[in-house]
Parts: sequence; structure tokens; C-alpha cells
Amino acid sequence: MTYGGGNTDPFANFLLGEPPTSVTYINAPRPPMDVYNWEQGYFFQDDWKVTPSLTLNLGLRYEVVTPFIENNDLLTNFDPKYVDPTTGVKGRFIVPSDKTLPFLDTRILTLLPVVTASQSGLGIGRGLVRTDKNNFAPRIGFALRLGDKSVVRGGYGFYFPTTAAQGIRGVIGYLCTRPAVSSSTNGAASYSVPNASSIPCECTAMCRACSSV
Repeated sequence: MTYGGGNTDPFANFLLGEPPTSVTYINAPRPPMDVYNWEQGYFFQDDWKVTPSLTLNLGLRYEVVTPFIENNDLLTNFDPKYVDPTTGVKGRFIVPSDKTLPFLDTRILTLLPVVTASQSGLGIGRGLVRTDKNNFAPRIGFALRLGDKSVVRGGYGFYFPTTAAQGIRGVIGYLCTRPAVSSSTNGAASYSVPNASSIPCECTAMCRACSSV
């Protein structure tokens, strides 16, 4: 959003509810998330009775969690180590393919370079991250009998959580593609979105959230 006048902070205008002079929208509303990945785990574990009063529980687990793949390629990632050879600016955005570009926040396209996974030279696929293949998770536990009625138990292990796909759609635009109409009457701002019923539900929800600010 942009606002007229000088020496003003656009965010302050937004908080005051003033109508903007122009609004920029994404090129297309994003469809619902449609992702998949593979998660596999292999383990062995056994008890070892060291003494009549001490038992050890030893095990090792190995996990492979593949990157999420979005069927419409609506994922993004950020490469902070990249340095533009012409400007010296650090950072770039990586997308799975050219199919992602119409759904990006339009400000991203002018802020930093945007490349596809195949153009990045990082050896990554459509999931935009490398598969972590060294997730070895040892387990150890013990049970120590102190007497006929007392036992001390304890355990320790490494655990690897699964991944989430929602966080890697951050620069995929939410906002509506329909033009918003803003007006001001006696200093009171009002907004409307024509044909709101034709906007996909995810987009409509965001528009309603904006109109309630």
C-alpha cells in the first residue's frame, strides 16, 4: 500500500485506517497446500542384565525424513550465503520452478534475486532442502534395584522431530487479486472488495482479516 503526502510513515497511515492511494496485489492467489514427503525409521533395542540388580536398556534408531514436495511448487527458501557478484548484496530466494513465480509477493521480485532450485547450483530438488541422512539416535536406559521395594530408573536418548511445510511458504502471497475500493467520508475510511464471493476461501479469509483491522 502507498499513501499520499510527504513526511509520513505508511505504516502509521495504515494503523490510522486512512485509505491508500494505491494497493499492490500478488499476481495470483495461492491454492491450498498440497504437500507430501516420506518419513522412515529403523531401530533395534535390547535389555542387558549386567548384574542381578542392574539392567541396561540399549538401542539405536536411524531416521530418514525427506523434504516436503508441493504438487504445485508453492514453496520458497532463502539462501543467506549467496552474494550478488554485481551489487555485493547478500541473500536470494529459491523456488522449486517457474510455476512458483506468479504466486510470490510482488515486493520479493524487486527486493532480492529469485532463482529456481535447478539454477541455484546447490544440488537441491523441488523440496528446496537437502535430505538429512545422518540422523542416528542412540537410546540408553537403566533400572537399578536398591532393595526389595526400591528401584531407580533413568534414560537418555536423541530424538529428531519431523518437519513442517507451512513455514516454507512465507513469501507466497496471501492477498486478493481483486482490486480493493477505498473511500473517505468526513475522515472515515471504508474499504470494499468487489465480487468477494469469487475469491478462493483462503484469500477471502485474509481479506476479511484486513477489513477488520
